[in-house]
Amino acid sequence: MSLNHDRPSQPSFHWEDQPLVAWTLAILWVALICFVAFWWQLEGTGLVDETEPLFAEASRQMVVTGDWITPYFNGVTRFDKPPLVYWLMAIAFKIGGVNTWAVRFPSALAATGLTGLGFYTLKQFGHSGLGQEKGALGRSAWFTAWLGAALMVLNAQTIAWARTGVSDMLLSGCMGAALFSFFIAYARSNQAQAQSRWYLAFYILTALAVLTKGPVGMILPGLIIGIFLLYMGNGRAVLREMRLLRGILLFLLLTVPWYVLVIGANGEAYINAFFGYHNLERFFSRS
Repeated sequence: MSLNHDRPSQPSFHWEDQPLVAWTLAILWVALICFVAFWWQLEGTGLVDETEPLFAEASRQMVVTGDWITPYFNGVTRFDKPPLVYWLMAIAFKIGGVNTWAVRFPSALAATGLTGLGFYTLKQFGHSGLGQEKGALGRSAWFTAWLGAALMVLNAQTIAWARTGVSDMLLSGCMGAALFSFFIAYARSNQAQAQSRWYLAFYILTALAVLTKGPVGMILPGLIIGIFLLYMGNGRAVLREMRLLRGILLFLLLTVPWYVLVIGANGEAYINAFFGYHNLERFFSRS
């Protein structure tokens, strides 16, 4: 008498067949690792060095004075950085009060957004799929994204800057997200509507990078994309896809008004301090 009994095979879980479950778990995973790395005890230490207090006080004075155009520190104009980081801190102050958590809110937010978009990019494009069946391909795509997001979050410098109330992580987040958006649009050349939306996201995020730290916010992504297109040899076709004129107009619409207002309010003092010293002189300085 045979002891072997035929048992019905148990259905295996296929990620691609359960997109709602898969994406819910993915969102929870990204939220968990970002919370632990960036948000947990964000206010656990006091403001460090001299830079965090400078940003914090300039943002607090925006709230106190109601002047959201010209940043001040102790009544003296502070032209070191454009306004986006001050605006985000000031909004956090108005919502939750003046505290260390609010000072570091823009940095933690930028790191979280960059991680989320990095996960999405890796899920969609971070695997070759060569020689893999459909089920294995789906598992490989999700594993790549889960692992890649964890590696992004666990980078020591990312953790440090995400928990520091200065403009560096916000700049990195805007530029990195802009480059992710460009790549997603580039890779979706056969999906016109989706491609157009991702190129719009690229222009918006590049504008936010410029509002975070000035011209470097567009120069670095521009150089990276330019070198990439030169290597690929399809620059003209991609620039047509990007609808460059529309993108430039959107970029200028988002960036120019504040610069016009701050120059109108401060004249040559702003031009000489921000563009002359903080961009040109510091960029070319060997010190």
